[in-house]
Amino acid sequence: MVNMKRLILAFAAAICVTLLFGVVSARLAAQDQAGREGVVSGRFSPAMRFGDGPAPAMRELLDAVRAPQQNQVRIERRVIIRISPALPAQRLQAMPEAPRERSVPVYREVPYASDCVTIQAIGGSAPAGDDRLLLFLRDRDTVLSARLEASCPASAFYQGFYVERSEDGRVCVARDRLLSRAGASCMIEGLDQLAHGEE
Repeated sequence: MVNMKRLILAFAAAICVTLLFGVVSARLAAQDQAGREGVVSGRFSPAMRFGDGPAPAMRELLDAVRAPQQNQVRIERRVIIRISPALPAQRLQAMPEAPRERSVPVYREVPYASDCVTIQAIGGSAPAGDDRLLLFLRDRDTVLSARLEASCPASAFYQGFYVERSEDGRVCVARDRLLSRAGASCMIEGLDQLAHGEE
């Protein structure tokens, strides 16, 4: 008996929804026809009024039967790494040792074995000259001289620099850009290693 009542109620609800949907469809068709006739005759009809829409109940019904809109969201994540300025003690410890008979050490640049250096290996930096940036590696034995591109002053990097982490985790010549806190953006044109002695 209970199942019969539920069946009757469900059937009645289905009939009501069908009738309501038919009324909404008929009204929309009538409004569309009236709008077309108004356009053809050149008269402004009530069906052509801007801003008119279906009643709230009908709007909810239309929203319910309307297919959902799918949106795509693309998420990009960037990792920025900061290299701090090298401390004075770190600079002295990393610089090649000069002979004792020389009061002023002399250094020269020799070709580095690679055009890239691992970001995690860089322990600090310091400007040197107009276009040179010294990179003190964490092994405390290697100092690299990064030659910056033209019209890019090394003095802009006195507070260190920022670099976006690449997929291989390295900073490479003619590929990655160094960013300073002052807003400078420079690319490395060459990498050399500091060694003691005259050229």
